[in-house]
Amino acid sequence: MASYSTPRIKTFLAEGDLSAKQYFFVGIGSNEKQIAVCSGSGAKSIGILMNKPSAAGQAAEVAIVGGGALLKLAGSVTAMKYLCTDANGKGLVASSAGDHVGAFAMDDGVSGDLMAVEVVCMEAQGSDV
Repeated sequence: MASYSTPRIKTFLAEGDLSAKQYFFVGIGSNEKQIAVCSGSGAKSIGILMNKPSAAGQAAEVAIVGGGALLKLAGSVTAMKYLCTDANGKGLVASSAGDHVGAFAMDDGVSGDLMAVEVVCMEAQGSDV
């Protein structure tokens, strides 16, 4: 596994049990203090969940832009590709202009792998996919 930068962590509150969602993309939940797993392909994420909060209201540590993280993959990825969320919060290669990009791949990987990434926030352009 490739190395990644030190994560830049921001703490939010978990909207529910996220204990099985460590290293998944997350987004703002029902309010700006809570986070939930991204649930739409190409959805806007705020970062990657780094811990395992097991109930609503527990601290959720999120790796945000400006640092690295590990990300659970939903498909095959090659290094230097932009990644977005699938419908379950796992990472996959951005395939369409307009996809919200939440990470940059630092290595190659396949579905189920934990991949070293750098957390980014941008919209994929035609030349990126």
